[in-house]
Amino acid sequence: MCTITLKNIPKALHSKLFRRAAANKRSLNQETIACLEESLQTTKCLPAHLLENRFQNIRQTIQTLPLTDDFLKWAVNHGRE
Repeated sequence: MCTITLKNIPKALHSKLFRRAAANKRSLNQETIACLEESLQTTKCLPAHLLENRFQNIRQTIQTLPLTDDFLKWAVNHGRE
């Protein structure tokens, strides 16, 4: 295993990391490794996937809106002012 030494860590950051480690029942070292692994994962998010998620959110919102004449007039004119 390799070793990394971190120097001059701001106190606020150290406190956050310490509290997070305690909440996750990990040592400070284990929590630091977990944070590094999480932040360095190389999962690519395709634009199509992002759009699909956004469309799903919009669909859910639209389903809860009443489609009245007033709402449709507002939707057509929204942004044209």
